Amino acid sequence: MRPDGRSGAPSTIDTNASDPLEELDSDLLDFAEWYQNNLGALVWFAMLLGARRHEALDLTHDALVAAYPHWATIARPRAYVRASITRAYRHRRNIADKEFPVDQVPDHVARPDNALDDIEFDDQQQRVLNMIRQLPWRQRQIMAWTLDGYAPGEIAKMLGLRGGTVRVNLLKARNALKNLLVEGGPHA
Repeated sequence: MRPDGRSGAPSTIDTNASDPLEELDSDLLDFAEWYQNNLGALVWFAMLLGARRHEALDLTHDALVAAYPHWATIARPRAYVRASITRAYRHRRNIADKEFPVDQVPDHVARPDNALDDIEFDDQQQRVLNMIRQLPWRQRQIMAWTLDGYAPGEIAKMLGLRGGTVRVNLLKARNALKNLLVEGGPHA
């Protein structure tokens, strides 16, 4: 039975029917365009936090899936999705840290990622990633946001930290990276 209550095939084809692709919600189109334009940067951001390549892809995917239903109401999607990735990565690290009891709680340094060999980075990107992965969590987190173009005040707001905390950790991170460069750093 047809929606109009009659049975059988319609007697005429509605030539005024619009193309289904034209009817796609503009929010979906905005989301799809934003996704295409930002996916690589989001994966890179997750890797700067310390995620391995496969984990960075998962974190990015999960953050985007969670953001989509609210896409029309997200005022700053760039910051929103990165904050979501940051929270999810930290949550995963907390779970992973709980799985291996130790006498002393070490400052979490990102593990080396052999899967990085499959991605083509230029030499500078590879060196930056290797050096940032050696930083303590908070410094690595703030440096990732900084390299993504955020100012300390914005980072403080997004992460719920005091501005001074962000600036001090950024200074420590920069000093540590400078020392790594002077020492020849990883894979110099």
